[in-house]
Amino acid sequence: MKWLAAFLVSLLVVTLALACEEEEEEATTPTASPEMTPTPERTPTPEVTPTAEATPTAEPTAIEEPTTAPPVSGQASPEEAIVQWARQECTDPFCGWGYAGDCSSTAAEEVRKFCSSLFESSDSQRVYSVGPTQSQFAKWLLLEQQADGTWLVVDSAVVEETLEPPQPPWPVAGGR
Repeated sequence: MKWLAAFLVSLLVVTLALACEEEEEEATTPTASPEMTPTPERTPTPEVTPTAEATPTAEPTAIEEPTTAPPVSGQASPEEAIVQWARQECTDPFCGWGYAGDCSSTAAEEVRKFCSSLFESSDSQRVYSVGPTQSQFAKWLLLEQQADGTWLVVDSAVVEETLEPPQPPWPVAGGR
């Protein structure tokens, strides 16, 4: 068995040596330059010029227009903006539920609804906490009043559970 391994190793060495010699010969052989005249084996390729009668063989592919969501418009009140947000953007399980209004005025029998509570406000911004009625809040919502006077939810965040009272992730300029 040892003799077979020795034979294979020596065969590999000889093969590599021959391959290296061929590479050296190719490197020293002059290559044809474009100025050289064509030989009988090499004939110049005729130029092809397109004609007006040429027709494409493949059907042109249709270009798909990008689909964009319709722009979100503001609502007359912050509460209407919260309802719009819950319908269009909210991904929590309570989002498909009805809106019960301010959490301080919801009744215990209002189930499968969500409510909101104003946390902080300024002239043009409001921060609300929202969640299922008779439960802990799940989301923070940042609302801004638009130039036309309507309200729009511009950001949302998860209410983090901590030992301290929860705080929204955004400061409200000129808040209460």
